[in-house]
Amino acid sequence: MEVQRNLFCANYDACLHLAVKRGWDGWTCRHCPLREHRGSVPQARDYAESRPRSQGQD
Repeated sequence: MEVQRNLFCANYDACLHLAVKRGWDGWTCRHCPLREHRGSVPQARDYAESRPRSQGQD
């Protein structure tokens, strides 16, 4: 299966903004020259948050 979008591309947010602004139903990175470029792929720990436990939840 071919990857349609490169979520880790540095330009992904700009492309998403353009798609929304122009009212597109969607888009792909298929013909983009930056399609194969991957930024750093985040790991689960990059999204982890330290939260105090709520009282009464064990």
